[in-house]
Amino acid sequence: SSESNLQLWRRMPGEVDFECTSSFVHPKLEAKHQVVKWTADEGLCARLLPEGHLELHQGSEISGSPALYKFARPAGDFEFAGRSRLAIFVPDLRDDLQRVAAPAEVSVWEVASSDGELIKTEKIKAEVESGQLAELKWNSSGSALLVHCTTEVDDSGKSYYGVSKLLLACADGKFQKDLTEADSTAPQQMGVAVQAVEWSPTRDEFILIKGYQPAKVTLWAWDGENHSVTLVKVLTEKAHRNFIRFNHFGSLVCIAGFGNLAGE
Repeated sequence: SSESNLQLWRRMPGEVDFECTSSFVHPKLEAKHQVVKWTADEGLCARLLPEGHLELHQGSEISGSPALYKFARPAGDFEFAGRSRLAIFVPDLRDDLQRVAAPAEVSVWEVASSDGELIKTEKIKAEVESGQLAELKWNSSGSALLVHCTTEVDDSGKSYYGVSKLLLACADGKFQKDLTEADSTAPQQMGVAVQAVEWSPTRDEFILIKGYQPAKVTLWAWDGENHSVTLVKVLTEKAHRNFIRFNHFGSLVCIAGFGNLAGE
């Protein structure tokens, strides 16, 4: 169908009514898949195209001529940090038997405006062994990125639920760490299932729920100056938990279990 299913509406200051400023056709658009996003100050706007390229606009005028990011494979998601930093996720490539033929990729770009044009500079590019979907989570300062990749199928056949990968990367490319590496004290299956991960909204700390249920809940600290991450505390050694939510001030956090989890 050629009928637009993605519309952008705008309300001018002092006005009551909204006005449709742009409309697009986006086939197979999922309700929870956000393909249009702005920076916090609305200075930049990006739109993920159906073919997997990314259009970048000045935030106040999305109908103008965009800067275009083109990729060898279609991008799957993106996320802004601050006023000019952009993370982009490209899913892995699969063969006819759904085996990984090429790894997933995560890149971070800096965007600047020069003479009315948007100039983009790639800062880092990291490969993730496998990942069909990803959650891109920036810390509050935009200096570090958590990339939570998931797959529907586990190539090794060990898990019915697919596998998870969690990458922590510094925005300047000087640090990368796979947080799903198994540690010496954990059972072999630990480290391959990430239940949930969330940054504190006010501090360079994040909580990670890792492992098969009952899972381990840990608190980590990110040091942007020394480019290091440290395990601060084990909050719960074993618990049926898969959900993390901070309040806006970072003073309270809810760690809970929802869905098909065993009770305690």
